[in-house]
Amino acid sequence: MEPVMSDNTLLPPELITDTSFETIADRLIQNVMTDFSAHDVSYTTLNIQADPLRRVLETFATELINTRHHINDEWVSHFVMYSQGVPLDKLADFYGVARMTGEEDTRFRERLLLHIAGRSGGGPEERYKALAMDAHIDVMDVAIWDDGIDPTLNVGVLSTVPGGIAGPELLVAVYSHLILPDNRVTSDRFNVVSAVTKIVDVALIVQLEEYARDTAPIELEEKLRAAWEVEDRLGLDLTRAWLVSTAMRDGINNVIVEAPFADVIADPNEAIALGSISITSMGRGR
Repeated sequence: MEPVMSDNTLLPPELITDTSFETIADRLIQNVMTDFSAHDVSYTTLNIQADPLRRVLETFATELINTRHHINDEWVSHFVMYSQGVPLDKLADFYGVARMTGEEDTRFRERLLLHIAGRSGGGPEERYKALAMDAHIDVMDVAIWDDGIDPTLNVGVLSTVPGGIAGPELLVAVYSHLILPDNRVTSDRFNVVSAVTKIVDVALIVQLEEYARDTAPIELEEKLRAAWEVEDRLGLDLTRAWLVSTAMRDGINNVIVEAPFADVIADPNEAIALGSISITSMGRGR
């Protein structure tokens, strides 16, 4: 099973690690040959691929592998980072968090993780982000910051609507939920504002690998947009290094960033969006 969150670099945990078909099939065959030998049974064709008994043992090995993979998939579904659907609902229920109407797994998982992190006494940022997402399904992302002057917390809300601008009704819904007696810390005050979307155009010059597909530069635009969309974008800088590392794959071995000319710095309540993306090929190389 693959990770369901883009920022999770850990391999999924496995309850059963022995899942190699070759290893299990060879072990079954060797065990049968050893058993035959111990009982003075002469059977000398197990090493031949077409041998009927060998085919039976290999079919059994395939069933064992499928069962072990299924067990591992069921096991990994008990971890929030890999859980989906009903298992995710059950995990969330343990923490007192319920799926909102129309909420997909990705958002629900993010909200659950924020609630879990927000239970710590080390700081309420994750808790308030979770509460803001609890307020309305249209809250896509949240930034929390303070100016260090008084207990006022600034809450930047990025909406799911095109452009990301949070309207007055959504801001009121978030504010009203944050100030509920069971949610707020007595000394905290909130300034809920819409996040700002900053549009940045991108221009790249790329070199293709020797045998890369001719369509690689065309496909790159879609890959860049998809990779940026899954980032936690509020307050996230768009760096030239990110553009290079993201582009350097799938047949592309060199990247020159023409635009932006420097890293684009985002304020806490800003979400950078990719505008036009221009991809120019400078030929092929090794």
